[in-house]
Amino acid sequence: MDIGIIIIIVNLLVRLLEFTILAEVLLSWIPGMRENKIYELIVTFNNPIIEPFRRIQQNIFSNSMIDFSPMFALIFINILRSIIFTVLPL
Repeated sequence: MDIGIIIIIVNLLVRLLEFTILAEVLLSWIPGMRENKIYELIVTFNNPIIEPFRRIQQNIFSNSMIDFSPMFALIFINILRSIIFTVLPL
């Protein structure tokens, strides 16, 4: 498989994940949206990525009123993408 195609696929998957995380954050502010099937699907898709950061946040910042785990997940995803792109030979 061509490296260019792999880079495009990885970049597309990362962008999709970023979009769904941002969608979850924005939709969580809309009243009644948490019972919506689309929102539940997005949460189910994002949960494996966000949940570890949520546990870390609860251990470190147990009194925090704001959930920063989506932001931590986005930062981690971008760092991971940068590492993947530097490892792949262009």
